[in-house]
Formats: sequence, C-alpha cells, structure tokens
Amino acid sequence: MTNDDSFNGNIIFDKDYVLVILEKYLPIKNGGKISDLKIEKTNLDKIHSFMAKYLIKSTSSITELLAYGVIREEKTNLLIYESMKLANKNRITKQMPIYYDKHNDILFYLGVQGTELLQYIQENLAINDQLIKDIGKKLAMLHIIPIPVDFYVSEFKLVYSTIDPANIFSDKKTDEKWQFQDKIKNLFTKIVVLKDRLPSDKTICFSHGDFHPGNVIVERGNTTISIIDYSSVCLANYCLDLGIFLQQLQFMCEKFIPQDEIMRFQKIFLESYFEKRKIEMDISIRNNIYLFQALSSLHVAVFLLSTDNKEDLANRSISQAEEFLENIIHSF
Repeated sequence: MTNDDSFNGNIIFDKDYVLVILEKYLPIKNGGKISDLKIEKTNLDKIHSFMAKYLIKSTSSITELLAYGVIREEKTNLLIYESMKLANKNRITKQMPIYYDKHNDILFYLGVQGTELLQYIQENLAINDQLIKDIGKKLAMLHIIPIPVDFYVSEFKLVYSTIDPANIFSDKKTDEKWQFQDKIKNLFTKIVVLKDRLPSDKTICFSHGDFHPGNVIVERGNTTISIIDYSSVCLANYCLDLGIFLQQLQFMCEKFIPQDEIMRFQKIFLESYFEKRKIEMDISIRNNIYLFQALSSLHVAVFLLSTDNKEDLANRSISQAEEFLENIIHSF
C-alpha cells in the first residue's frame, strides 16, 4: 500500500494476486495444484482490519482447504505470523501460516476445520471432562514454549489501555452508558493497587493474551484442540491467560450451562493446567488469577459499552470484577 491509498483492504480480495501467493506458498499434499478458488469477504472490525476467506479446491484431494488473508491498519501481522508459526511448530494449533507479504503487510494462513468451544457449548454439543482437561494441557504447552532469541514480543503492562484499547472513554459523554466510566476507572485503580500488594511469580512466559472460548477450536470428527488468534500475544505471567479464560468461560456460557457445572469445568481446567506444569496452586496464585479475572471483566464491560443496548450485561461484568477483587481482599 502507498501513502495515497486509503485503508480498504481490497488487495486481499484480488483473485489474481491471491492465486499467485497461494500457488507459490500453499503446501498441497501429493503435489496437487489449485483447481478452484472462491473468495468471501469477511470484515474483522470494518474499520481497522479486513479478512478474506479462501475456499480452495485442489487436484489431489476432494477435501476443500480453508485459508485466510488478513490486513490490519495497525501493522501487527508480522508478529502474528511469527507467533502462529511458533504455536504450530509446537503443536498448539493447526492454524498454519502460509506467507507474510512484507510489502503489503498481509498475513496468509490455513484455518482449522472445526467448531469454536463457545459455539460447541451454545449448541449443547458433548462437553466432557476430557475436553476441558485437554484445553488446560494445551494452554500449559503454550506457556512452556521456549522463546527464540530473535523473537520480539512486548511484555504485558498493566495500563488502562488494557481494558479500553479503543479509548472509548476519551471524551465525556451525556449518554446513559457513560455513568459506568468512573466506576470502571476506580476498579482498575484498585486492580493496580492490589497487584502491587500480591506476591507473584515474576517469571513471564509466551502468553496468548486473549484466551477465551471463542479462540479454542474443537476439530471436526474428534476432540483435538487448537488454540487460534495470535493477535494479542505478549510476555506475561501465566495467570493472565488463566484469569481471562475462567472469567470468559463463566460470562459467555452462563446462559447455556448451570453455574455449578461451570465451576466444575473451571476446577478441572485449572487442575489439568497445573498438573501439566507441575505447579502446586496456593492462595497467592489463586489471588493473581482473581486479579486477572477482574481485569478481564472490566475489559468485557468496556467492550459491551461500546456497542448498543448492552448496559445490563456491562453492569453484570462490572459486578463480577467487584466480586473477584473482594475475594482477594478477604484473603488478606
């Protein structure tokens, strides 16, 4: 793209351009060639990111391949490409990077044929203990990946933009939803204060940064797990991903699963994770997980307030954040 071009992502929908990339870099079994390519438009957020879905038929297989092309205004695709490559190499995901177009900052990758865990739950498909255990083990495997020396990824920082990356509270609004602004900011300040009081393992690891049920794929025909979406990777304490997943599992799924069942799944998930990592959970670790559960709750609340008619859900998420922080305070 040149400086004269508006950000519209049109290049990833250009069939001639896409065919050149896929024919050169897409690995097709048994030396097959691309026989047909269909392109579907899929906007990520309609402003800053665009995604194209590629349905690919080859001469060597009756199975259709699913690939994607992504272009982002913030130019983070190289980091996502390298992160996905690292995760694929270590069998964390079957998402496979195909090519990174440095000139146009475009990421091409093979998708995973399967169902998001969230959709799995919403459709009342068979959620069993082993599936939850596998998710815990897979996250543990991600966290113990050795970080290559030449791999640059930022360390997680507990700053306000963590919960409000789009800066939706930058201006004072008269809209009813903005009544939540001060409460959210006060709760975030409490998180920062409590973090400084909590003892924690200073060791940081390769973290997903947005580990929720929508980013876990259960592959079709079996229960193999793939962790997808590496757009938020960072170096962080492992409790970050644990807290996000536990909070999002509860918040996203409480309409579909009884509360006691959610709590049982959370317990199985944590036990599986810590067994794989050979870590014994204590009150300090539990409190650090609560801290990141509260942070995730505030992030969810801000996101909900940026959309229409979500004030009730946002208020519920804020209340969850308060509950998580009270759990920490009561432990002192």
